Amino acid sequence: MSEFQVLTLVATLLGITATALNLVAFVREKDKSHTRAGILFLFLLVMLLGVFFLPRYAPNAARRLASGMPASVARTLGPWLDSSSSQSASLATSNSPVAESAVPAVLGSFTIEIDRNLLGGIGALVSDFRFSNSSGQAVRVSAYHLKLTPQVGDTARNYDRVLEEPMSLEPGASGQTQVELDAEIRDQWVAREKLEPGVRGPIEITWEFQDAEGRLFRVTSSNG
Repeated sequence: MSEFQVLTLVATLLGITATALNLVAFVREKDKSHTRAGILFLFLLVMLLGVFFLPRYAPNAARRLASGMPASVARTLGPWLDSSSSQSASLATSNSPVAESAVPAVLGSFTIEIDRNLLGGIGALVSDFRFSNSSGQAVRVSAYHLKLTPQVGDTARNYDRVLEEPMSLEPGASGQTQVELDAEIRDQWVAREKLEPGVRGPIEITWEFQDAEGRLFRVTSSNG
């Protein structure tokens, strides 16, 4: 966190503490109008903090909250969610020594399938990541970002994940690895699969690579 964010957080905590102390004083005075005003102020303060901090520091929780609302409300909240995602992406890009002109020629693709259990139910949701490295240097993939839109026009769900076992590709080599997607992604994918094919939104995966010189670059593939 930056110095400004730390100062803002400290000031906010002091404000909440002062409000709580005032509420206690109002209750002791048995002045109901003061108590109601204090509770209303505290509620508005919590709402304001939620609007400011939730999409920045808990984007998945913010998206789950939006997905539980009517479609029209969720679409209205889209810019609120996407702005935090774009800020996070910009921050990650600014901290990564990525040079577009130096990005190696690496291609990626994926498929997602259900791994069923003995009773025919959903055991797990797995994705096959396939890569082709046609560059002249070794590369390594360690993380991925999955963007899933359940239905066309809906707000996209974004998930940042780290591979349990990073994968390396030698120059000119191809390879694949199978990754089990967690329950949060699985539930959204299953809900999307229940829709008609023409109504389903796209799925996009962006992998984060590192070349032999330690530079980061990203490769994106979409499906559906």
